[in-house]
Amino acid sequence: MGLQGPTGAEGPMGPQGPVGAAGAQGPTGPTGPTGPSGATGATGPTGPTGPQGPAGIVGPTGPTGPAGAVKNMGVLAYYNDLVQAPGANMPLAFWHNLAKIGEAITYSADEKSFILTESGLYEIYYQAMCTDDQTQGTTNLLSLNLTTGDTFVPGGMSSVSIKETNDLLNLSRMTIMNVTSPPTKITLVTGYTGGSFGDIFMLIRKLD
Repeated sequence: MGLQGPTGAEGPMGPQGPVGAAGAQGPTGPTGPTGPSGATGATGPTGPTGPQGPAGIVGPTGPTGPAGAVKNMGVLAYYNDLVQAPGANMPLAFWHNLAKIGEAITYSADEKSFILTESGLYEIYYQAMCTDDQTQGTTNLLSLNLTTGDTFVPGGMSSVSIKETNDLLNLSRMTIMNVTSPPTKITLVTGYTGGSFGDIFMLIRKLD
């Protein structure tokens, strides 16, 4: 083999060729670690109130309390529109029963007495129109008295002075009586020398 001759000098580099097309995207790398939580944001406005829920079931009824005491009422009212002139210290009579409640008070026409049959406080009221009785020569002072037997009921007397013949005047009185030993009889009795009495009214009420 013959000897190789010396290499010749390199020639100048030619111009760069164009960039080739991008290659396909490589696969996604693994997810990095989660960063720290951010600060809590401001609270938003309160939303509208929801509809009211259904009513709960009714609880059981409590026990009934004790009954109150029953008041033992009693009322009796009598009237007589006829004119009476029984004379001095005589009872007046009543004819018409206007009202009656209960059995604590009764009236005896034979005895001309109201009978209080139970213990307790009683309110007694009467009124009558009176004048002098010329047939009996009465004085100018007339009166009525509530009595129980031969005893005057405290606060049960009323009196009036007749200033002229045939004067027509009113006698009336109201009193409270405590009955401790029933039965007790109450009578409306004329006083002094009597007189003429009409439109007589009596009302008795038991207060307790």
